[in-house]
Amino acid sequence: IGERLERIGHTVVVPRQDPTPATGQAEGDNWGGRLLEVMWATDAVIFVVSAAAATSEQVHREVHLAGAERTPVIPVLAGPVDLPDDLAYYLQRQVPVDLRRDMAAGLSQLQGRLDDVHPKRVARPWQLARRVLGASAVFLVVATLALLVLS
Repeated sequence: IGERLERIGHTVVVPRQDPTPATGQAEGDNWGGRLLEVMWATDAVIFVVSAAAATSEQVHREVHLAGAERTPVIPVLAGPVDLPDDLAYYLQRQVPVDLRRDMAAGLSQLQGRLDDVHPKRVARPWQLARRVLGASAVFLVVATLALLVLS
């Protein structure tokens, strides 16, 4: 999925899958503490529905954060699975893209869905806040100087 989307010009961000030395299994959120920043800059999240996703705490966290941040969550069916109710909710919000029967048709449908997603206006709210605070500080300095000159 990621390779196809990158070939047509989308930026794909996937968390690192660094295994822990002792177990060889991926651990933690693998975003290096940047999950919220990544979510602010993300126009859509592709929720690949699979047995692994159904039991992954990381998937739960990422999908729910996307929903909370009003980032569109596009469900993509990759295999048969019974999802917990909190994740099944995202399948009820919109018809999932189905890759199980026809991979090429499903990827084309996914591409169409992504083409319909509107880019976020403010990708990083903290940058907007910094600009607003900077502009406010400049305004306060100018206003103070004007009052001193007029006094």
